[in-house]
Amino acid sequence: MTGRKFIVTGLLLVVSVRCQQAGLVAGGYFDSNLREDADRGVSSVGLKLRGNLAHGVDHRKNHFYGTILAQAHLDAIYREQSKLIVNSGAGISRALAQKLFGTVEFSHFQKSFNEAEYTYRWSQLAANLTLQPGRTWSITGDLSRRLTNFALLDSVRFNETQLALKLTNKYRRHWLIAANIALGRIDFENYHAQELVNDTSLVHGSVNQCDRLVRTGLSVRYQRRMIVGARITWEGLNSNSAAGDYRALRGRFYLSCHLPAGLLLHFYIHRVKKIYPQRYPAIVTINRDPEERIQNRVYLRLERSLTPAILFMQFGRLSNETIMNQKYYNKLQLETGVIFNL
Repeated sequence: MTGRKFIVTGLLLVVSVRCQQAGLVAGGYFDSNLREDADRGVSSVGLKLRGNLAHGVDHRKNHFYGTILAQAHLDAIYREQSKLIVNSGAGISRALAQKLFGTVEFSHFQKSFNEAEYTYRWSQLAANLTLQPGRTWSITGDLSRRLTNFALLDSVRFNETQLALKLTNKYRRHWLIAANIALGRIDFENYHAQELVNDTSLVHGSVNQCDRLVRTGLSVRYQRRMIVGARITWEGLNSNSAAGDYRALRGRFYLSCHLPAGLLLHFYIHRVKKIYPQRYPAIVTINRDPEERIQNRVYLRLERSLTPAILFMQFGRLSNETIMNQKYYNKLQLETGVIFNL
């Protein structure tokens, strides 16, 4: 895909969404480490356009819905880093009994850079059941299957299967407390696990890599004139790859509130303490997209409503793991623009 065709495709997708429904966001950005390099990277500026659509239809006892988000990053200096992101989903939910509800959903995510060989995409089918035994309690069981194709160094395909259970309680109207546990498995189709040879070297063996994941978390949210919430999560992964195991403790906090002069403030912080039990040199983790799997991030956003548009300014700092284990990149991001709700 040439640069000109890429930009035109991104603009057409966003404009088509704008003409049909929901909303449009247009603005500029500054990125201090455009390529997410562990060493000091290059900085750049560009234009970001995003259009989104959400729609639902009720028919008898069924609720059908669909969502789509298209976002184009048009970099002014490094055209090969321009990219198009499309995230879409469609599903159906139904009341199966008086206090039992079910949902089936298909979703698709794709990120394509101006250089066509750098793509990342996944498709997922998920189903869940929600039981509401009381007015404030709900229990949700979720089963999902995701197929991913990650073309970064080479085309790698892997399947993720996850079974999750979530318990939610709405406490005294303004409080929401939730606890969850999830078990997952990642099966690689064309990528072999690494083996340790002579206690010194890591080489690819003859067996495909397989990872098993356990995750549990607790969250709380308060919503009234302000929204404030926090979440803590523990995660552990065991792999048949010699350097694949890790343990991680994740915490996040967020706040949204009104300020004088008609301003709306959003604050978000997410921190991860990640430990690799093996003391091996950093190796490539082929299924990691540093942009999608946010680890350490903080951002501050201000919004000002000017009917029919909303002006915004956002400052963010990221410290994410690259595709190399234990190698992190740092970057600062500045964004400003306007939001149109259609």
